[in-house]
Amino acid sequence: MGAYTTSNESIYLAFRWIEKSIKIKNGKGSASYYHLLKGWGPAYPETSGYLIPSLIAYHKLFPNSTALDLVKNINQWLLSIESKEGNIVGSPEDPNSSYVFDNGQVLLGYCALYTFNPKLIDKARIEKLSVWLLHQMDDDGRFSKTTYVHNYCPAYLSRTLWALYEAKNIVEFSDERIQKIEDSLRYFLQLKQDNHYFYPCAFSPKETFALTHNIAYNLRALLEIAQIEQNDDLLEIVTNSAKAILKIYTQEKKMPGSFDKNWNGDVNYECVTGSLQLAIVFNRLSRRTDDTWNKASRKLIDGIKKKQFNRGFSSIKGGLFSSIPFYGQYQRFKVTNWTMKFYLDALLSQHEND
Repeated sequence: MGAYTTSNESIYLAFRWIEKSIKIKNGKGSASYYHLLKGWGPAYPETSGYLIPSLIAYHKLFPNSTALDLVKNINQWLLSIESKEGNIVGSPEDPNSSYVFDNGQVLLGYCALYTFNPKLIDKARIEKLSVWLLHQMDDDGRFSKTTYVHNYCPAYLSRTLWALYEAKNIVEFSDERIQKIEDSLRYFLQLKQDNHYFYPCAFSPKETFALTHNIAYNLRALLEIAQIEQNDDLLEIVTNSAKAILKIYTQEKKMPGSFDKNWNGDVNYECVTGSLQLAIVFNRLSRRTDDTWNKASRKLIDGIKKKQFNRGFSSIKGGLFSSIPFYGQYQRFKVTNWTMKFYLDALLSQHEND
């Protein structure tokens, strides 16, 4: 770590780390992480897919960069590992797996690419993947098939539902398909407790604490759906949950790494990924409400910027560990590509507000 960097320097360094994670895999996806002791991890389809919107946003700001070439490389790699049904097969843990969450993040990438330039991706790929995802839903809107834990549909899976709402604006959905995604939204909303916590939200039903990473996945998804559908009631639901988190952040003067269903936070570490995602949620709320959210977003981002490596050996330069401290509970000793994705997103979101 080094001296505090300006926003543009931080943006550039974050992009260069992401660029490195793709080049180290010869353009065939982005390496899932760099481990301080074990080196680079395997390419990760899920996170490579949702890097696409981040790289497009960077390209718009810096059109002479390599960002668009990186997007094209990722897209071609994802095409090479698509099944006939349109879903992506493979994860770092299991090369034969195909998870509903992972494919939802790839769909977000496809939708962003088509919206940016329809010539860069066949719309049929978006429709096929959407149909595959819809087939993983039960009649009540739950995702029970191809989830990380069988028959367990936590709140953060709403991020896959967000992808389907994005796809609905690109490909023509039948009334039956629209009904399915509306039923799914109702399912996720009934997970909200009276204290504005969505339960369950952890990776496993055995875990009593959910990472801020998971909690922010859900809030961002519902916020985006609220904006797509112009649903003020849904926006208020997100705002109330965010207020509960902001209150604790203000009291503790740091962001807990995780929360239980009673909003008890674990302040022994910070989940950097989740803090960055929450900063993005706060930033987006500031555009609809008051400046309190913008101040909180800036405070989170500015604190994390001080932890970015602006010097050092090439595999870590520009990176951020996924936990503070770096040996904390979440992804210890690792700079993950999804942390860097959300760091870049948070910096670009802040840049828009400047």
